Amino acid sequence: TKNNTKPARRKSNLSLLRSSKNKRKKWRPAELEDQTWFPNWLRAYQMAFLSTLDRITQLYLPVNKLLENIDSERIVDLASGSGESAMNATAEMRRSGTKVLLTDKFPSEHRAKGESHLIEKVDVLESELPDADLYIMINAFHHFDSEERELIAKKASHNKSQFLIIEPLRPRVDVFFKVFLATFIGPFLLAPFMRPFSFKWLLLTYAIPLGVLATCWDGLASVVKSLSQEEWDDLETELTVSGRKVEQGLLTSRMAKLKYFLVK
Repeated sequence: TKNNTKPARRKSNLSLLRSSKNKRKKWRPAELEDQTWFPNWLRAYQMAFLSTLDRITQLYLPVNKLLENIDSERIVDLASGSGESAMNATAEMRRSGTKVLLTDKFPSEHRAKGESHLIEKVDVLESELPDADLYIMINAFHHFDSEERELIAKKASHNKSQFLIIEPLRPRVDVFFKVFLATFIGPFLLAPFMRPFSFKWLLLTYAIPLGVLATCWDGLASVVKSLSQEEWDDLETELTVSGRKVEQGLLTSRMAKLKYFLVK
């Protein structure tokens, strides 16, 4: 049925997107790192661990092949975290001169110096996005609910820009088990090698393992919130109706199948 409600006074971007359409609902456990009260020192621990894991596994290296077919002089990475994923995924394009800017709601100080930089913090839901001809979001799209995902996709694909989403997670038992091993056992193995090195990482791993527990919780919550194929198809339908074109598929990595979703 059509929504005949008269327009009200101006609201936020997100509230404008709310509609009477039925959306797929599912339990979405809260991730600690998304909370404003979450301590920055614990968020920094998570970013340092994930950055180290990305650097060792080279999980997002296959994205470089996909980007060969996308012309772009300026890329903005949204919800960057440490930025290691974006640096890994855009290595070839950066060698060719493409500029990559990293953005995040909670900008991280723990990133590779000399590679790029985090510009002023950007909230993808409420902030104006920096100009780019390609926006990317790696391992972060699952943080948002269905209305938020649609809003982000539309914001990042306006004015002839394109939006590439990469997600390594799927709501499956085997993925849940792999993430549990990586986030619960991984910190005990990698804490001495986390960069930049800090004795805080050792303390939060071996003495008072708050970093391990927080990282494991957020990793498992991410799997639960990750998108099913039906949810990806729902989003494609919404974007197609609004005039966007979508290409989606899987990339084979050594560690996982990477879902890609390209909005044109």
